[in-house]
Amino acid sequence: MGYEIEMRLWVRPGEDAGFQDYGSRTVAIMARHGARLLDVARPDAVNGPQEILRLRFPSQEAFGAYREDPALAALSDLRARVVKKTEVTA
Repeated sequence: MGYEIEMRLWVRPGEDAGFQDYGSRTVAIMARHGARLLDVARPDAVNGPQEILRLRFPSQEAFGAYREDPALAALSDLRARVVKKTEVTA
């Protein structure tokens, strides 16, 4: 069954290319923790998120390990530059 999450991401204005780079790097890190990308939506909302991801990790512990991964921490400067806001729900 696994542990499913939804991530809603708001992109900083003018940072679409950087956001795509950040996204591809984080998806690769998630995959190392057994995550599967179930769905990606890119709503056409003015004030809403620019991207919504549905992911399944093998367990809540695997999700926690992803969040603690040093490779993810190494992307913190890039994340701060390109991501305005994130909401995660399980």
